[in-house]
Amino acid sequence: YGSPSGRLEAAEGLMALARNENFALDKIFPRLQALAKDAVPSVRFQIARRVLTLHDRSEEKMWDLFELMARDRNARIRLEIVHWLDQAARAYPARALGLTKEILDRADAAAERTRDLIGACIASLTGYHVSRADATAGTAILKIVSGLPASAKEAAKIFFPLRNALCYAEPGDAERARGIRERAARLFNQLVTASAPPTRAFIDRRLRGEELTEQEDEEFQDLLHLLTVAGSELYFALGVFQEHSYGSTPEITSPFQPEAYNAVAPSLELMADIGEPQLAHHMVQILEMCIPVDAERAFLRMGKVVQAAKIWGYHKESAAVEVVVRTIRIYIADHRSLFQRNPECLRVLREIMEVFMGAGWPSARSLSYRLDEIFRG
Repeated sequence: YGSPSGRLEAAEGLMALARNENFALDKIFPRLQALAKDAVPSVRFQIARRVLTLHDRSEEKMWDLFELMARDRNARIRLEIVHWLDQAARAYPARALGLTKEILDRADAAAERTRDLIGACIASLTGYHVSRADATAGTAILKIVSGLPASAKEAAKIFFPLRNALCYAEPGDAERARGIRERAARLFNQLVTASAPPTRAFIDRRLRGEELTEQEDEEFQDLLHLLTVAGSELYFALGVFQEHSYGSTPEITSPFQPEAYNAVAPSLELMADIGEPQLAHHMVQILEMCIPVDAERAFLRMGKVVQAAKIWGYHKESAAVEVVVRTIRIYIADHRSLFQRNPECLRVLREIMEVFMGAGWPSARSLSYRLDEIFRG
């Protein structure tokens, strides 16, 4: 029993015995507690990975191990505990999510070894905040949001759990599904509203030739990453990625896509002003798909995206000219009256064409010869 391998096998074996109803759990539990404090992480991990199996024998003993191992010095063991707490939260939300919140609060955000741990905590808490409107989870997540822009690294991890929630459907309970979509959209907007303006302020300072301090530059990069993640997750959440229609305009296939697009409209307006190439490209693709939903505002937003992205060189990318030219062709074919009645849209059209023609794209120059079709008939 003195060697690590022996203690490792003992931990695995005793946890298996603990599930047996005919075995005296009280007799071996002190030994399980000792193994949960073992000096070797792999020994402690054998307890952590099986902690939920104690539920049917003794809920309190299970929670004793949960609370003990939630404070383990090894981040990988705490990550395993968070995984099982996420499952336990279905039946014991207050206790499990409270412990998850404690793990998150104690994690060192600056340490590389805790990156996955923090991500798992945030994913679990976000999921329960959105799906169940859980108060404990909501408090933890809104604390991160209120900490922006300083909490940008942590806040960026909130977006992934929102991907499925923004267009969530549940045929058996439409009201619950609607609540999930509304909470997801509200949280998405809160994150972008708190992060886009300071990001734009940093961009403006750099355009004026101001030099950012090392701390300011790090904060700027974190915010930019957050918004890039937001655009990517929104791209997938709205169903813009359609593998079978690569190279063509994606189609709206669900009534929840237009609903989600309208719900995150405040975020779209703010993200359109950032211009980072990856974010800009996702924005343009989102707007292209949503032309049937909101043709006029989608076009004006696309104009803002193109102008903001110009300083980043987005207009020099082949993928950019492909989707923008395709989108303008759709407008000329199906929405030419928009340019006839709205001078602002016509002005934006000319500005977009100038940007891409100035970059020397033949497809943009060829398209410019068709602009007189707008005023025919």
